Amino acid sequence: GQYFTVGDDPAKAKWRQIKTEHYTFIYPQEIDSLARLYATYFETNRDKVLEPLQIAPRRIPVVLHPYYTKSNGVVTWAPKRVDIFTTPPAYEGTSESWIDNLSKHEGRHIGQVSHFEKKGVYKVLYPIIGEQSTGIGVGLYPSKLFLEGDAVIAETELGNAGRGRNADFLMYSRAAYLNGDFRNWDKQKFGSYKYYTPDEYVMGYIINSAIRVKTESYTYPGEFLDYEVKHFYNPGIISAAFKNTVNNTRDYFFKEGQQMMTQIWKRDLEKMGPATPSQDIARERERLYADYRYPIYVDMPGSKYHNKVIGVKEGMEHAHKLVSIDSTGKERTIRAFNYSHSPLVLSPKGMIYWTETIYSSGALRDYSVVVSMDLSDGSVSIINHKTRFFNPAVSGDGEVIAVAEYPVEGSSNLILLSAKHQFISKSYKAPSNGQIKEIAFVGSDIYCSAIVGDGLGLYKLDSSDGSWENVIPVQHQTLVGMKVVGDNIYFTSDLSGVNNIYSFDTGDNTLYKLTNAVYGASDGFIPQTGKEIYYSEFDTQGYRFVKAPLDSMKWEVSSFEKPYKHEVAEILANQSRELSNIERIDTVDVTDVEKYPSKRYSKAGHFFRFHSWAPVYYNIDKIKSMSFQNFYEAVSLGATVYSQNTLGTAVSMFGYSYHNGFHSGHAKISYSGLPVTIELSADF
Repeated sequence: GQYFTVGDDPAKAKWRQIKTEHYTFIYPQEIDSLARLYATYFETNRDKVLEPLQIAPRRIPVVLHPYYTKSNGVVTWAPKRVDIFTTPPAYEGTSESWIDNLSKHEGRHIGQVSHFEKKGVYKVLYPIIGEQSTGIGVGLYPSKLFLEGDAVIAETELGNAGRGRNADFLMYSRAAYLNGDFRNWDKQKFGSYKYYTPDEYVMGYIINSAIRVKTESYTYPGEFLDYEVKHFYNPGIISAAFKNTVNNTRDYFFKEGQQMMTQIWKRDLEKMGPATPSQDIARERERLYADYRYPIYVDMPGSKYHNKVIGVKEGMEHAHKLVSIDSTGKERTIRAFNYSHSPLVLSPKGMIYWTETIYSSGALRDYSVVVSMDLSDGSVSIINHKTRFFNPAVSGDGEVIAVAEYPVEGSSNLILLSAKHQFISKSYKAPSNGQIKEIAFVGSDIYCSAIVGDGLGLYKLDSSDGSWENVIPVQHQTLVGMKVVGDNIYFTSDLSGVNNIYSFDTGDNTLYKLTNAVYGASDGFIPQTGKEIYYSEFDTQGYRFVKAPLDSMKWEVSSFEKPYKHEVAEILANQSRELSNIERIDTVDVTDVEKYPSKRYSKAGHFFRFHSWAPVYYNIDKIKSMSFQNFYEAVSLGATVYSQNTLGTAVSMFGYSYHNGFHSGHAKISYSGLPVTIELSADF
């Protein structure tokens, strides 16, 4: 069983709930408007997301956690619920609404797991052991590869973005396959300490999409899970499920997936033309996979970093750290670095800025703060405490820092900070209440990239009234790492199907493609001299720092109106249109979110939620910790019942045990919904 809590929200939070037709949304009252958006998206996308699974799940609670800045969603049974962290991803290259993405990805997980709820043998097991029967089924049968791969397909085929359309997602696989790195199932499944291995999302997407492309079976996921439920007794159930639902083996489709992707990428390579030349900055490559990101060339006489490139490094042998590489290619470590951070930005005042996560004493509350490093002496300081600031940009004179603020309540703001005195001077609402991703100063003008509705665009601020002019219309490709030289905004985009560096001339709105990378180029930085460009270039060993003359770049006129079409993603999307009985929803209507009434959610009234039980006594805490002298202290004749409230703050166990003529009663209650945790236990 999955006895699992994600942590505790701040004790002072007042909770409310919204009951829709299929979900119960539970949330802190300050995000009432945001909760209604979640309700609208989940209900609107539900039928389309669940159709390939051929199942209609029962009502499920969805708990919204707005105080934590790490973006994620988790579907968990025992007790069944969905935990969602509502702060949208600030640093990932994405052009899709976070709410829309979650409603598809986590909505698919709800349907997947529901196959093991009160169906087949689990219908028999439920009266005996409760919701942990579902946890047992999900743990034994469908692998994370299937679950996550199928969920990635859902977000890819039902939208214009999604990971299957994102160059970052398949970047390593592209490099590996084009270099003949085809691994067998076990090597890919179990990973390696020597060879970088993509996660279950990537591998799951490749194998599941191969099945969909080769068999054209839109309902394969539901048939696969249904077979596993009906034939739970078969020790070779995985192989049998593949044979009986898609008429071939798992290994076959894995190899087919690799070959399918390779053929597509080879065709892309033939059309690409010559790659832009570059020169490595480091003296030698790392022994194992490592990424070098966000290079900044320091031209500051008197600084110990003068004529060096500073950036962030992490890899299979390294946690995140700030490093410098000198003109001879020798690398030195400057300091350890936070794993959750923005790109680095350079100020003309000789400062480097970034934002990073600072953890609070509460498990589900943290902050994102602006941090600076003085290049004159290497000192590091935090500019603001207890903020939710992301992706800083610095004005041309170095006096103003702009950040994207993600309030707990949702939406986002453009905040202007005084670099010298560290106070907020001005605040502007995001375009159309969307999500501001990054900001750029072009002279006295301020631009920002923002996710609005179903895509991402570039906007120019009118500071007189806080209005925004749409400069690059909303589209579905990435646009990250904005830097400015003169009137040009430089950024990375996967417009061509591979990450490349682009330049947008704000004078005449012309877009130029600078690099023509085989596998990916990112994080462009141009010193004020304007003669060279420093960036990160990708291959099978990770991102590495390179440089090249700026005039040697491609400078090819491009357009967001002509984006690369991901062949597999388009096949999946066409299947969902042609084989589905439900009309595709490209834009969710949020004009009537007030139709969902809310009411107070009582923490005391929901203290107990009995989810699992058994006709034997077992103490899960002692089993996990192996903290018992005699076996019967952990397992014996008797009975047990477990409770965990939906918020994950109250966990209880009541049990009766019998051993060698002794009758014993057991109780344990733990409550963490206060600033301190209270635990009571008794054995009689």
